[in-house]
Amino acid sequence: MTIVEFFDDEALDNALGAILMRPERVVILYAEKSCNTLVSALDKILKKRNIKTEIITRKVDISSVETACEGIESVAKEYPDCDFDIAGGNDIMLVATGSVAKKYSLPLHTVDVKNQSVRAVNGKGGYKVFKTRLTIPELISLYGGKCAPDAREEETYTWERNLATEKDIEAVWEICRRNPGAWNSAVGAGFNYRTEKRNVIAKTWYDLKQAGMAKKDGGIVRYKSPLVQYLLSKQGTALEMYTFISAKATECFDDGQSGVVIDWKGRREVENEIDVLLTQGAVGYFISCKNGMVESDELYKLRTVADRFGGRYAKKILVLSYFEPDMSFMQRADELGIKVIKNVRHLQKKDFMNRIVD
Repeated sequence: MTIVEFFDDEALDNALGAILMRPERVVILYAEKSCNTLVSALDKILKKRNIKTEIITRKVDISSVETACEGIESVAKEYPDCDFDIAGGNDIMLVATGSVAKKYSLPLHTVDVKNQSVRAVNGKGGYKVFKTRLTIPELISLYGGKCAPDAREEETYTWERNLATEKDIEAVWEICRRNPGAWNSAVGAGFNYRTEKRNVIAKTWYDLKQAGMAKKDGGIVRYKSPLVQYLLSKQGTALEMYTFISAKATECFDDGQSGVVIDWKGRREVENEIDVLLTQGAVGYFISCKNGMVESDELYKLRTVADRFGGRYAKKILVLSYFEPDMSFMQRADELGIKVIKNVRHLQKKDFMNRIVD
């Protein structure tokens, strides 16, 4: 079978049909904008899965419906077994496809990205589907990005659960959740107590010492492990990692990473960082974690990154440890399609897990 895709900005619409259906070949029709980045990423994903699908690209003139029909008709004649995916493409492409499909009685179908199913628009259908689970690097690559080389702790990008390290993460989070404001001051100040918050800072570090996580030794901070040092490297890292391990524990996701830095098109000056990124099937979950005050600009930042590297299927979640947003903030989040999970410091882990998934 040959499936025909219409190239547009929605990478999952363009790529998932080939991954799910595993046809002999996929023909990607494009107009002005090059599809080389998508083709390269899709080819690597197919080869990694040992799917022997040939990818062919063909430029189509869409200056008019007539010229588009000519281009599509030539593909139909060259590949009589073609089946058109009409989930993507512009209006001219779709009108032309309808005309050619009617003339040659060609089958049409759509791919449901979320449910990973294929539905016949005309014809008998009955498509065989091989459901897939995209990894974080694979999802990002389809949208033209690349995960920057890992300089993080292994626990941030290893999906397999490690109960020992999770125990340490939860121990650090337990101290953070008691007083997130004090935590932010303590992590920001280290063991320098010369601030107006000397007492609460001292208490936070005392709790860390009592938990066996960190202690002062001759003016040097000694940590239980490199992971604990990472958890104390920034004010919000403990919340990020707690969110990450909570997502793992749901067993509803297929891959995930914390503190993901995305290099866009190889240009290191164009980077985006995502606190927690998960995949469920082919859908990306983009999570921003905030352990302090939050401005409405953060909503737009999250929406921008999620749309850029997850497309219209991306799920967007803002996790707040204690900040209580006002009504206008919540309305704006709703308008941008962002779910807000508030007061995580007061949530039991199971409740938090359920809110991530729901």
